[in-house]
Amino acid sequence: MPKIAATLRGIHNVKSLQSTGKRSIPATEKSAFLELFMLLNKKERLLQERVMLRGRREQVNEAVATISRNMAELLKVAVRSMKGGKAKDNSPASAGGKKHNGSTILEY
Repeated sequence: MPKIAATLRGIHNVKSLQSTGKRSIPATEKSAFLELFMLLNKKERLLQERVMLRGRREQVNEAVATISRNMAELLKVAVRSMKGGKAKDNSPASAGGKKHNGSTILEY
């Protein structure tokens, strides 16, 4: 049964190289050019991956900032309602909660 690529050790590790520097035959001038070509391809792939990761990081940071802004707005609304502001139709008290000594008790 063949192994799935994701389960192979080192398949997602950036440090895993295509060659380990050990050869079964002696190095020649042609093998140096081949090694340069392989390293150039690997370098280009890693540079592309770095650009993609930078873009993904920006997306994640933007999503976290949006969530933080939404949380801050909801916290303001919650604090306002706790200080005695008028409860709207979507508040816990109007959605089946009970008022008890100035606080709302939710029933599930």
